[in-house]
Amino acid sequence: MKKKRRVVGILLVMLMAVNLLAGCGVSVGTEPERTEYKELFPDRYEANSKSNSHMAYDFKLDGYGQMKVYLDTTNGHKFELNQEYGGFDILDKDGELALRVINIAPEYYGAMIAEIDDIEVINGRKFLYDLNEQGVIHAFSHMSDVGIDLGFGLETENKDNLSLVAFRGTPVAGANSDPNFYKAAVETVEEPAVIPEVEEDEITPEVEPEAEGGDSSLTVSTLDGDIAKSLNSLGTDYAKVQWGVQYSISDDLPGVVISVTPLFEYGSYSLIVAVTNLYEDEISFCASAAAKDKADKIIGESFIYNSCIGSGNTIIDVINCSDGTPDGRIQWTDIEINDPIGEYVPWEADYSAKGNPEDGYITIDYSLYSSSGEAFNGDTVEMLLLDEQGFVVGYTNDFVEEVKAGEKYQGSTDAFGDNLSLTKDIAIFANTNK
Repeated sequence: MKKKRRVVGILLVMLMAVNLLAGCGVSVGTEPERTEYKELFPDRYEANSKSNSHMAYDFKLDGYGQMKVYLDTTNGHKFELNQEYGGFDILDKDGELALRVINIAPEYYGAMIAEIDDIEVINGRKFLYDLNEQGVIHAFSHMSDVGIDLGFGLETENKDNLSLVAFRGTPVAGANSDPNFYKAAVETVEEPAVIPEVEEDEITPEVEPEAEGGDSSLTVSTLDGDIAKSLNSLGTDYAKVQWGVQYSISDDLPGVVISVTPLFEYGSYSLIVAVTNLYEDEISFCASAAAKDKADKIIGESFIYNSCIGSGNTIIDVINCSDGTPDGRIQWTDIEINDPIGEYVPWEADYSAKGNPEDGYITIDYSLYSSSGEAFNGDTVEMLLLDEQGFVVGYTNDFVEEVKAGEKYQGSTDAFGDNLSLTKDIAIFANTNK
């Protein structure tokens, strides 16, 4: 693969908010009577056909309920639990992915579907329906009426595959099967995004301590419409990544955005954490970040610091969660957003990948240089390896030495991991300064 990415232009993608819970269990049930086939799969039913068959699977997510998933197996399709995404995959008779089903955390489901209006009826169930520019189909539904208190996203490149599954179960309390019900509280902003400039006296927000003698912390909030539009309009590699969580870290400075997505490799999780500056001025940023599990236990920590994050640029940090499974939440303490030290230099990168990912590694050759030909100091370049949906399957970084005016830095680094065979793209992040 060979790509050239510029920190200019606009790239819009549809972001799926992945629920970062793991530990979901699934067991194979027995095949129901064939007389139920017409009611379960009206879109696939063929009258008087003896070939229609299906299997039932008891799907359970700890803390969110359980339901029964029915799969049409007439053409050899199989069910496979997907622990990485907290959902499941449907494979065709050749073992290729036909349909991916991803669970979506309740706090992000409404915001994610806010601008989707098309409704598709699939096997008698209403789904919000979207076809993106890459030809990938997404169908969304909240599953509380069949026993799972989560939203689900169905993803495929073949519309017919959406009818391979049907869902049944006992409704949870307050269940609502209307796909538009969960959009009601979300305000859709149609005006062009305008991010306020950072005033000098606004640059250091006041943060109250958690308790007397304790560290300062901040209650984070989800993105408002203007901020989200500006974020999704960035011309950087940010838009390549399927971020599971996005929020402003400061009520006073909502244009400083945190984005989080998981990485699962060698049997354990890490959280990829991004800090993006949407303001016209550079900022410095530092904070302590602690990843939590669903029991509120801290399972990984990091200190994030950068003296000069450029306008529209993103820095990357990784929290290794060796002590447990993260649920996506981060406890932030000792947050400081101040005037920058240094001056940001806009950058570009060329890169190519080689090697055999089946052997567990990929070599990335790259060049990094200033868009304007300026000199810049040494810094770290971060690389996220992505699957075809934009989920992170690998990570590596490399230190870039000082680069003189008009020159390019030529480097090479290896990425190691047990899921690198899924790699379809690479997202590069740098934050060059002088």
